[in-house]
Formats: sequence, C-alpha cells, structure tokens
Amino acid sequence: MKQPKPSDPALENEKTQSGATATVRVATVAEREWFDLQLTQRHYLGAGRSVGDYLRQIVTVRGQVVALLVWGPACYALKDRDRWIGWSANQRVERLKLVVQNRRFLVLGEKGRSPNLASQAMGAALRALPAHWQEHFGYSPLLAESFTDPEAYAGTCYKASNWEAVGFSAGYARHRADFYVPNERPKRLWLRELAAQARRHLRAVTVPADCAGGVIAPPSGVLPLRRPQMLCLAVCRA
Repeated sequence: MKQPKPSDPALENEKTQSGATATVRVATVAEREWFDLQLTQRHYLGAGRSVGDYLRQIVTVRGQVVALLVWGPACYALKDRDRWIGWSANQRVERLKLVVQNRRFLVLGEKGRSPNLASQAMGAALRALPAHWQEHFGYSPLLAESFTDPEAYAGTCYKASNWEAVGFSAGYARHRADFYVPNERPKRLWLRELAAQARRHLRAVTVPADCAGGVIAPPSGVLPLRRPQMLCLAVCRA
C-alpha cells in the first residue's frame, strides 16, 4: 500500500514550530496493514497485538506522514501510577479504561533532520486523543501512561510534551498469557493528564459525563483466576 495522504474533513490540526500544520487523524481500516508493517519494520518492539480499545493515530506535516502512534489499554496495576492518582482499589477496577497507554510511538524520516518533530507530533496527538477516543469508543479518557527504557532513552520527547515521570515499573515481562517473569529492567513510567483536573476526577465520587461510558461495574462473584495466577499478580504488584 502506498503511504497514506491526509483527507480533508474532521482532522485535528496543530501548528509546529516551523509554521507547518501537523494533522492528526485515526488510521482507516484500509491503512491498518500499512501502518502495522511500518511498526514491524521500523520499531524495535514491532507492531504488537491489538487488544481491547485500540487506536492507531497518523500524524502528517505538509501532506507527508511523520509519525505513528498506537494507544491501548492501561496496565492493570502499577504501584507508582496508582499512588500518584490516589484512587482506591475499587475505583481502579471501575475506571481503568479511563487511562490509556501509548503502546507505540514511531517517528518516520531521518533522525535529526527535523528538530523537535517528535515532541511536536506527540503533543498534537495527545491533544487530538480524547476526541478520537470519544468518536471511536464512546467515552473520553482522562489520563495517558507510557514507558521508556532508562538505559536506552532519556525521555526528552516526553518531557517536552508535558509528560510527568512518576516512577518505574516493577521490572516484570509477560511470559505467557497469565504469568510474568522478572526481567531486571524496570521501565520509567510517564503520565500525562488529558483533561483539566484529570487526577481529581479519577478519584472523585463520580466522573465527568463524557467519561461515564468507560466506567465498568464493580466485579462480583467468584474470582476467575487460579491460585498461581493470583500469586503472580501479587508479585507484579509489589
């Protein structure tokens, strides 16, 4: 498939520092194969799997694709994130869908050719994200999370686009569908509010009306996990 060009209607536009317009839109069904191929070939983590509410964003400048972003479900439990929000265990279960994770971020083109392009593309994508999520999934998220490897990346792009470094992951990697194993490489955790007072809304008695569609009923009944699975979750949470 040829590199996609932006269409005119319903796009999110932002001015870059060079004066060019950064346009952010959601990849169409026809573009998904091309999109995932770019990640497979150019991103060190590959394309990954699409699970849950999953969104692919395309950022263009002057009609050329300059960045690709993937957003998906947040981690079930993160000690530093949950402490930063200050929500209860029940609130976390009910409102976890209001936190979305930046699963992939790929800047296309030669490194260093366009200074600040990464932070400008990320910033534009973040500003467009709540409306895109509302359009596709029926609710607006309140918080974004992401991870960087501190041994490989300084996180300059995240700092420049107003993410906050709040801690680290526990240093576990998924081994099978239900189990995690230690990898001794904790990732730096970044959080970014997507709306004013997002942290307060996540722990309030009720959430804003446009977020209500992402709240799920509290669990009840028998826990659908075997003992080894529960123990694994407890270790990862520590």
